[in-house]
Amino acid sequence: MNDHCEVCEEPFEREPGFYFGGMYGSYALYTALIAAVFVSCVVIWGINIFYVLAVLIPLIIISQPLFFRWGRLLWINIFVSYDPEAKNNPHKKTPKW
Repeated sequence: MNDHCEVCEEPFEREPGFYFGGMYGSYALYTALIAAVFVSCVVIWGINIFYVLAVLIPLIIISQPLFFRWGRLLWINIFVSYDPEAKNNPHKKTPKW
């Protein structure tokens, strides 16, 4: 991962352990995935829960890198505001937190 944003020079590493909170975002994404698959497959369609688990467990393992990055993305967006004009004016200093 880069140390700073190439456009606005925002530091990605705030403090040691900053992205530890990203695990909460990742946990929320996993919970939403599991709940959606369970409700749709077991409750609505009546599929056997063991078949659902046989598909869901590999899906969770495969999606781990994606959910890890999305969790970090959710976490940093809580603390850093997005500036859509930063790409057009890269030398403009954006306020740091």
